[in-house]
Amino acid sequence: MSTGLNVEEWMSGERMQRCKSYFERSQFILKRGGLLAACIEYWVKDEIRIEAEKLGIVKHINAKGSLEKAKEKWKKQTDWEKLNLSDEDIDTKIAVKPYSLEWSKYYFKSEIESSFLNNKELVDRASCYILKSSEKGVCIEIVQRLRNNECDSRYLCRQDVQKELGLKGGYVELMPIHKLPLGIANVMKNMKCGEVRGPLIVGNHFALIVLEKYVMSRLDDETKTQLYERFLRDWVGSVVEYIIAKPI
Repeated sequence: MSTGLNVEEWMSGERMQRCKSYFERSQFILKRGGLLAACIEYWVKDEIRIEAEKLGIVKHINAKGSLEKAKEKWKKQTDWEKLNLSDEDIDTKIAVKPYSLEWSKYYFKSEIESSFLNNKELVDRASCYILKSSEKGVCIEIVQRLRNNECDSRYLCRQDVQKELGLKGGYVELMPIHKLPLGIANVMKNMKCGEVRGPLIVGNHFALIVLEKYVMSRLDDETKTQLYERFLRDWVGSVVEYIIAKPI
């Protein structure tokens, strides 16, 4: 990357000392519990939050009051009182995600257009129906019925119908195709809206796909956010690998 970011340099000096102070004594029990990587990942994101504040790139987030709204939403969705967090702890927790994203925008802005061109297919979006059966014959029969308009996808998602036919699955809402289940992105790229494909072998099952909608990606705000999130995820992953490989 041409951002000027270097993992080893970023983790040098005071930051590495802070890392040691957090994990030097707890790393072994966290490792045995399978929690070390996740804890270090959160610590790295919190360090990014701190750096974003120092860079002065998050003032607009506070000005809009979006953190307070996110805090209230989080409280409604979480049994937060049992977590024994102070109000300041909660504010810090809520700030990690939006501050980290602004940090990613700050450092990776110059990479966004080339990343879009190189990874365009990853941010194409699609919605579809995915239905699975352990019997190939059932899958073939349903594909023919769909193609002959003898039934529709919504009907096949009904619980009673699935129980009768031995089907599983249902509707998948619009999302980036690389996040679609079962690794069906490559099949999806060559389909037309309304088209039925199957049976496809997926693990121990046979699957059929009905493409509802396919949205070609554009370099709009939503796509940029997805790319910045990917830059952030890759960077954090690199730092976590560096820390784990280096004796704390």
